[in-house]
Amino acid sequence: LKCVEEESNREIARRLGLKESTVATRILRGRAMLTEALEKEGYVHG
Repeated sequence: LKCVEEESNREIARRLGLKESTVATRILRGRAMLTEALEKEGYVHG
């Protein structure tokens, strides 16, 4: 929703019935997991 639909954290929270802070935390965790997975495959960002 954040990347594909370009929704704000507030819009996502409303749609999913979550707190805005929960949405922000989940997005940060997801990005960290993606970064870790890409780095394990040899991708270096920067």
